[in-house]
Amino acid sequence: MKNRTVIYTAIFGDYDTLRDPAFIPPGCDFVCFTDRPQKSKVWQMRVMEPPVPGDLTRSNRRFKMLPHEYFPNYEYSIYIDGSFLVRGDINELIEKYLSSANLAAFAHPERDCLYDEAENAIRSGKDDPEIVRAQMAHYRAEGYPAHYGLIGSGVLVRRHRAPEVIAAMKLWWHEESTQSKRDQLSFNYAAWKTGLPFVYIPGNLKDNPYFHCRRHQRAERGARALLKQIARYMMLR
Repeated sequence: MKNRTVIYTAIFGDYDTLRDPAFIPPGCDFVCFTDRPQKSKVWQMRVMEPPVPGDLTRSNRRFKMLPHEYFPNYEYSIYIDGSFLVRGDINELIEKYLSSANLAAFAHPERDCLYDEAENAIRSGKDDPEIVRAQMAHYRAEGYPAHYGLIGSGVLVRRHRAPEVIAAMKLWWHEESTQSKRDQLSFNYAAWKTGLPFVYIPGNLKDNPYFHCRRHQRAERGARALLKQIARYMMLR
């Protein structure tokens, strides 16, 4: 019988290194979209140039947000960021949370408001402040409420061919491709605007029975380089 569920990721450039799952859920295929194929006994490599030329972030986001275009023959999809390790039977998530909705995600671990998330993105220098502020002004003008929830977008569990999911994901991609690259700033707006009901999965996004998240490879390299610089400085004192 053909598998009904696909677990997938998209890694372009050297941002992350793919990891084979610690647990392989039955009935699931693993697919990685990438421009740098890696050896794996589990992941099917779909090698291609980044679909958004010159923009590795949005190249990832296109696959993240539009699974209906890439997986028309699967009923369910589970997107994971490249920094996540699968370590539990995600079929349990589908059975439990997609029984009442067509999309499930973990809540953001620190905030419940995309306006607060926008301010954090500005303070952290994660995107152009003018772009972020203009986007938030538009959402306020549309009537999007504060403290209306915020997902952590590293894991998405979807019945991705459902029409209401497709509508929300298309709007999410429109926001991502025309405004801020920070996808967590626009998911909850897109769901609200299109009327998509979804459920929050209880627990910690980055450390739970199903997934474990490590820092992105590029961030790890930066942290190691900083520690080496500090060590050299201390030795010279």
